[in-house]
Amino acid sequence: GIQFIIFLILARILQPAEFGLIAMLTIFIAVSYSIIDSGYATALIQKKNANYVDESSVFYFNILMGVITTTIFWYISPCIASFYN
Repeated sequence: GIQFIIFLILARILQPAEFGLIAMLTIFIAVSYSIIDSGYATALIQKKNANYVDESSVFYFNILMGVITTTIFWYISPCIASFYN
């Protein structure tokens, strides 16, 4: 819901071309979020006897996947920019 409200505010502030650019980049944000999430947090919540090792494993895995995803997008950003002109 909060993301929808932010999009409404941005639609009022930005020009149509700028808002379209943000909409195109939202694809990469959604892909990176699905890679980072991976369902481990949900599995941890549903696990009956979760311990500290389980919690810290999910935490560090999410941190690692965030760093890897950010690094990949950082290096392919020139290709993405040339694709969208």
